[in-house]
Amino acid sequence: MFSLIETRGLDIERQLQLEEALLRLDDRNICLINSGTKSPAIVLGISQKPHLVVNPTEIPLLRRFSGGGTVVVDEDTLFVTFIGNSDELQIAHNPSSVSRWTTKIYDPLFAGLNFSHHENDYRLGNRKIGGNAQYFCKKRFLHHTSFLFDWNQTRMMSLKMPPKMPSYRQNRPHESFLTPLKKYFTSKEQFMAQFKEKLSTVYGYQPLLLDEVEPLLNQPHRRSVTFINDHNR
Repeated sequence: MFSLIETRGLDIERQLQLEEALLRLDDRNICLINSGTKSPAIVLGISQKPHLVVNPTEIPLLRRFSGGGTVVVDEDTLFVTFIGNSDELQIAHNPSSVSRWTTKIYDPLFAGLNFSHHENDYRLGNRKIGGNAQYFCKKRFLHHTSFLFDWNQTRMMSLKMPPKMPSYRQNRPHESFLTPLKKYFTSKEQFMAQFKEKLSTVYGYQPLLLDEVEPLLNQPHRRSVTFINDHNR
């Protein structure tokens, strides 16, 4: 059974802070769904160097506490995060096992579309639809996905060609490497409804209100989410 938190327009900084608190302070299996972030941002993995992956930009740069690459997020990004206990879910406590597990959950949503997981990405054929970041502590894991329902071309140009990229990218620019979910789903709501149906069938879930977990943010715990630059602060 999963506890399901659903929100719309939750600011990405708040979302990442909440994910870290849930990972470190909570003991439930949790799935968090957020449809779009209130303010656009560029989110870097914990070890990413901004000057290597981001062009000069006015978009705020935010460093998350987990690994993975660099992504532009905005109102057209769909976020799905699993925070769980490996033993309870009977998953080996390592990145490849968790990725195989999540891929099986998503696979029925993309029937006939050649859906797969490759390195840190979900893809349809040879085009990326979403990027993943993971974190492991003790017997608890986090798997965070940013799905591209659509994207803003101008914002996307803020990203440089990364020094390290998945082999299937083959140095392709964003427009020929990415594909939006809007080509395959009529709305964000349709995608999320199908995802929740699959989650319910396999594990079951019960709603968990955002108000019920936000007090965790005030409890003592390691806090790693930081802004690198934010011209509005």
